[in-house]
Amino acid sequence: MKVSLEWLSDYVELPEGVTPARLAHDLTLKTVEVEGYAEVDGDVVLEIDNKSLTNRPDLWGHYGIAREFAVIYGRPLAELPAAPPVPRAQHLVAAPDPLLCGRFSATEFTVDGSLSAPTVVRDRLARVGEQSVSLCVDLSNYVMLAVGQPTHVHDADRVRFPLSAGFADEPGALELLTGRAVEVVAGMPVIRDAGGVIAAAGVMGGASTAVAGSSRRFVLEAAAFRAGPVRRSTQRLGLRTEASARYEKELDTQRVDAAVGLFLHLLAEAAPDASVVAGQDVVVRPTERARVEVGLPFVERRIGTRLPDEEVLGTLGALGCECRIDADVLHVLAPTWRSTGDLSLPHDVVEEIARVHGYDRLPAVRPVVELGPVRSLNRKPVSRLVREQLAERGGLDEVLTYPWSADHLLAACGLDKAATVRIEGAPAPDRDSLRPSLVPNLLEAVADNLRYRKELGVFEVGEVFSAERRPRGDSGDRGDRGDRGDRGKRCPRRPPRSASRWRVRTAWSCSAGSRACWRRCAGTATWSS
Repeated sequence: MKVSLEWLSDYVELPEGVTPARLAHDLTLKTVEVEGYAEVDGDVVLEIDNKSLTNRPDLWGHYGIAREFAVIYGRPLAELPAAPPVPRAQHLVAAPDPLLCGRFSATEFTVDGSLSAPTVVRDRLARVGEQSVSLCVDLSNYVMLAVGQPTHVHDADRVRFPLSAGFADEPGALELLTGRAVEVVAGMPVIRDAGGVIAAAGVMGGASTAVAGSSRRFVLEAAAFRAGPVRRSTQRLGLRTEASARYEKELDTQRVDAAVGLFLHLLAEAAPDASVVAGQDVVVRPTERARVEVGLPFVERRIGTRLPDEEVLGTLGALGCECRIDADVLHVLAPTWRSTGDLSLPHDVVEEIARVHGYDRLPAVRPVVELGPVRSLNRKPVSRLVREQLAERGGLDEVLTYPWSADHLLAACGLDKAATVRIEGAPAPDRDSLRPSLVPNLLEAVADNLRYRKELGVFEVGEVFSAERRPRGDSGDRGDRGDRGDRGKRCPRRPPRSASRWRVRTAWSCSAGSRACWRRCAGTATWSS
C-alpha cells in the first residue's frame, strides 16, 4: 500500500525536521513494515508491505496510518468531517442478508457527471497509483484510500430500487466495470436491484449501472461485507481488487459513517451545486466493541519491566481504547475499528503497550543456559538397533501400519476383541480396536504384497495397546523371544501356532498406564511359497 505524507498532513502534523527515512524507520519498528519511500511530484510516498497489514484492517487507509504517527510522536489527530443531515427514505435499500452484510447504506444525490475532481484529489490519487476517471469515481476511490472503507457509485437512472446485498439464487452472467464477463453461480455474493444482479458484492461493480459523463442522478453505496464470503468470491472469480483486499480483513460497520461523511463533504467542496436527495441506512448487526481484561503483573512478565500506569493508560487511550485500572487489573474497551479480531486477547494488549513504548527500549536480559551431560552420539536407541538388525542381518523390509486392527484379523490371530482398547470415530465399523499385537497388521501387510512377490519378509517396530490395568513398574515382559526358546509361560495374546506356511516372530515389553497399557513391540512376518 502507498501512503502520501502530504495526504497524511490533513490528519496529523508530523514533527518538523524528521526525515522520511526516520519516519519509515519509526513506523517499521512500532507499527508496520515500510519497504521504502520515493519522492513523487514534491511529495514523499511510503511503500508499506501489505503482509504486515493483514491483521490491521484499520491501517488500510491514510487516516489509520495518521493515527499511528499521532501515537508514536504524541501529536493530536484531526477528526474526520461528519455527514450532513440527509433526508431519510425507505425505498433505496431492502433488507440485506445478515450472513453477507452487517450494514448497507445508500445515499441518492444529483450532480453534473461531466465534472472533474479537484486537482488536489486527482494529484493525490496519481501519486499512490490511482487513475483519475470522473468526479464521482475519483471521490469514491479517494474515500477508500483515506479511511479504508470501499464505496461504489451507481447511476441512479439505471438502477431499479431497492438495492440489496445477498447470495445469488440461480446461475447467471454479469459484466463488470472492466468489461469482463463473469459467471454468476448460486451462492455467490452479489448486489441486486429489482431487476436482478448488478454487481459482485465486495469485489467490483457491474457495467449495467456504471456512471457516465451524461449521468445526473447517482446513488452512493457503502456497506460492511463479511470477510469470508468476499474472500471465497475473489478466489472463484480469480479477481482481487482494492475493495476486496479491504473487505477480506473484516471491516467494522461504524466505518460506513466515516466514508459517507467524507464523501459528501468532498462532494460539497468539489461541486457546490450538488444536492443530496435522500438516504437510507440499514444496520443488520453492528460491530460490538471488544472487552479485554489483563493483569498488570502479566504485562510486566511479558514485557520484562513494569511501565508506569500513566504511560499504559495514555498509550491505549491514544489508540482509541477506553481503559481503567482496578486492583492491578487493566480493563480495556477496544474501539470498533480494532474489534473485528485484531484486539481481543490479553497478549494483544501487551503487544500494543510494548510496541508503542519501543521494543528497542525494553531491558535486555541475558538468558541463563544450564549445560548438562552430552549424550554420546555413538549410542543408539534400542528401537534403532532392532531395526538395523532386522533389516541388515535379517533381510526384512520395515512396514508402518495403522494403530488399529480389523476384526477378522484379530479373530484369525486368536485375539479377543472384547479385551482390546476401543476407539471412537473409527475409520470403519470393523476397525474400532487399537491393536493388541503387531501380528494382525503384519499379516495383512504380507497378504497385500503377495501379488507382487512370492517370497517376502516384513517387520514393524511400534506400539500395541491393552485394556487391562497394570500396576506401575510392572514391565509386563512376556511373549516369544524368537529362536531362543520359551523361557516362561505363553502370552495369552500370542497367536496360536499352526502348520501353515506363515512364520511369525514377536517380542515386546510393557509400560503400565492408569487405564490401559501400551507396549513397544517388534514383530516380523515371513511368507514362503
